[in-house]
Amino acid sequence: MKKKDLLSGKEKKLFEMAEQFELASQEGRHIYMDPEDWADLADWFAVNRKMDLAYEAAETGLSQHPANTSLLVQQAYLYLDDKKVRKASSIAETIEEDHLSEVKILKATIYLKQGKDWKAEELINSLEDKTSLTSIVEVSYMYIDADSPDLAWPWLESGKELYGKEEAYMAVLASYYHEVGEVKEAIDLYNQLIDLKPYTALYWLELARCYYGDDQYEKAIEAAEFAIVSDEECGEAHFLLFSMYMDLGNEEKAMEYYENAEKLHAVPEDDYEIIDMVNMAENGQFEEMYQKLEEKLAKQDLFTLEGRQETARIYTKMAKCKESLDEIDEAYKLLQKAMDIPSNSPITYLEAGTIMMKKNNKEEGLKLWEKAESISKNFATAFYIGNQALKYGELEIAIDHLKEILEISPNFPQINQLLTIAYLLSCDFENFQIYNQRCTNPLSPEMVKEVIQYINNSEQDKLNELLEKIMDKLLE
Repeated sequence: MKKKDLLSGKEKKLFEMAEQFELASQEGRHIYMDPEDWADLADWFAVNRKMDLAYEAAETGLSQHPANTSLLVQQAYLYLDDKKVRKASSIAETIEEDHLSEVKILKATIYLKQGKDWKAEELINSLEDKTSLTSIVEVSYMYIDADSPDLAWPWLESGKELYGKEEAYMAVLASYYHEVGEVKEAIDLYNQLIDLKPYTALYWLELARCYYGDDQYEKAIEAAEFAIVSDEECGEAHFLLFSMYMDLGNEEKAMEYYENAEKLHAVPEDDYEIIDMVNMAENGQFEEMYQKLEEKLAKQDLFTLEGRQETARIYTKMAKCKESLDEIDEAYKLLQKAMDIPSNSPITYLEAGTIMMKKNNKEEGLKLWEKAESISKNFATAFYIGNQALKYGELEIAIDHLKEILEISPNFPQINQLLTIAYLLSCDFENFQIYNQRCTNPLSPEMVKEVIQYINNSEQDKLNELLEKIMDKLLE
């Protein structure tokens, strides 16, 4: 069975129209469609993150139906999606039927983007069909996209009784819940939408984002992978998987997804710089990386909150470069500068704690890790501390944090392996056996030798005394 056979009637029609259009475009042929079909097709491509084809569909439609209102509105929204507000505004000004609700909502959206809230409110208040599903959905999205979800709520509330089971209403309500941090409600709605339309990549993608924001990495990865199953060209799903695997320290896996996202033109421009840094780190070019960060640091505006927070992040990255060059004291000085800047990110304190561990000042290291957790106690923080605590012989702390992750995500990659090693080093052989059996590749005596080598390299003399007991127990 082909995937399109599982789509609803309208979606199947759009899928087939998209296939016909792409084939005609490749062969240099032209096809004729009604203006509403062209507008729907452009929207279909935009929803499926195929912006080049969305623009092409809108332009082709306008060449056949010049000045058509539906097509001009759709084209303006495409430019808004690309943050080209001036271009969208110039298109909106050419629309003659400015009494229509769809035109008023478009112009109100543009006014909001321009910071002219009063003009937007005037237009919204002049709508004649405020109770229609289309008005409720479009106005709600307008406010959500403008980072004013509180203004969307009265509209959503007014439509709940009439349209609560309508797909379009459920989708915008899910977006609202996600925006205001009501993640459980958003997840529930996206799951309902997926039950309705299992092969809608957008719903899987948004579900993945919800799980990711809630630190449920295993479920987030699974949902993002389903988005790709639904549409292998869903570049944003590939990029989201890149971000998640980077968070989890699996750079090799992350870069696979990054390469896919790049091929699909789904890498935000701001993120190319991040990848450049990752590549430098992988190639050991820490001096070059440090110089680039210094250049970036000089451009920061310390009079803005965003500029100060970015400065803290840059200092932290510079410290990582110095640490990689074995300049530990210089690294810590940079982290102290970062810590002097108020920030809602725990990473600076996590890195500073690790530096203290490396300098054998464990008491100060643990205090810094506790500070990181007080800023943000989440999956990524727990995973970082669990890993580093294991590396520096703080086995009780490592076990506590790794078990915390296990409760959130029982099938998380590496977690049983890490707990196996932690219990092994603790000489808790009962728990060692439990977690070792859960591993895909249980620890063997040969693998224990690798653990011994790891301990020797980290110069933990106290733990070295346990090695013979561990080996004797495994070889009984």
